[in-house]
Amino acid sequence: MKLKFSISQKLIYGFGLILVVVLLNSILTIVTLVRSTSLNNQVTGIYGPTVKGLGDMDMMITQSKMLIRNWVFVDKQPGTPDKIRLAELHGTDWPNLKLSVQPIAKEWESPEDLAFIENVFQQTDSLFELHQHIMQNLSSFDSYEDVMVFFEAEDMVVEGGGIISLSDQIVGDIAHLTQKYSQKNERALDQMGRAFTTLGWVVIVMGIILVLASISIGWVLYNSIVQPLTKGVEFAKAIGGGDLTAQVDINQDDEIGILANELSNMANNLKDIVHEIGSFGYSANDITDVILTHLHFDHCGYSTRFDDNRKAVPTFPNATYWLSQAQWDNYRNPSLYEKDSLFAENIEPIADANQLQLINEDIELFEGLSLKLYDGHTPGQIAVFIDTITERIIYPGDV
Repeated sequence: MKLKFSISQKLIYGFGLILVVVLLNSILTIVTLVRSTSLNNQVTGIYGPTVKGLGDMDMMITQSKMLIRNWVFVDKQPGTPDKIRLAELHGTDWPNLKLSVQPIAKEWESPEDLAFIENVFQQTDSLFELHQHIMQNLSSFDSYEDVMVFFEAEDMVVEGGGIISLSDQIVGDIAHLTQKYSQKNERALDQMGRAFTTLGWVVIVMGIILVLASISIGWVLYNSIVQPLTKGVEFAKAIGGGDLTAQVDINQDDEIGILANELSNMANNLKDIVHEIGSFGYSANDITDVILTHLHFDHCGYSTRFDDNRKAVPTFPNATYWLSQAQWDNYRNPSLYEKDSLFAENIEPIADANQLQLINEDIELFEGLSLKLYDGHTPGQIAVFIDTITERIIYPGDV
């Protein structure tokens, strides 16, 4: 079955296909970007800060274990750098770190992980309370001389002691969470990388499809619109130049095909007029007056013809060609709308041969035959009025 499409349908389907490709490319790009943005937010807003916060906690607990042991075994004098550092860790660093990690932990997907980290916070608070107990009991040089106090503190900070065991347990719990969220962070980064790789391929593939679609649509439109129109224009120019043997080879079931058929019919009608004139025993040399209603090629196309040297000359060498001054001025300075309907070879040879007569008002050319001026679809059109005894015949052209 042969499909029939009008020019408007061809344009709609052609550009519609390009629009579909562009929209599909846009949708895939947006989906990929949204997915990448979500992954990026997880990396930068949750997983990355989580890993960093847990790492800081691990370092703090490890450092506090060394500092509390130094408090017991090394620094007996108050105000040493290590004792000052441990006090800062308790008073400033730990509260600030805890406040920075808690909001991030609330963004975790797993409620179990949130409960786990809250338990780590509680254990750390308990650990630092044990620190504070030792720090208060061994706050002066003389307190180290109290055997009972020193032995209690020593028992807590040796391997297997309460502080050391609790510190190691907290470090182990932190390591567990760190490993879990490091893996999530790596997976998200990997997915984000693959998403951008996919986006790159989508852009490349859709770009190739768009180029191929544009080339295909351009080829179809050229063969179904541009090329036939070019043939139609060449045919119209040939007919306008007086070549009644010209033919147009356009076989399409659309507006251009209809135009081609109408142009062919116009050429046949012109041929019939020539034959009709000849049938009454008149030749082109016998014609005395030619009335040009206006200068569009389909109304004055046989005003001239090509001689043996392919030069455009008046078809009726002894005739006066009647035209309005307004239409002549319009031909000299045509609008963009009319420019392509006015062919110089249809009128210039007549003017050059001094056979053109311009009128500015209604006139009676012969008894019973009048020329009246109207502004129709072009300025200064001539309507021909023929009055007989019984009737009036009006030839309005395209009015």
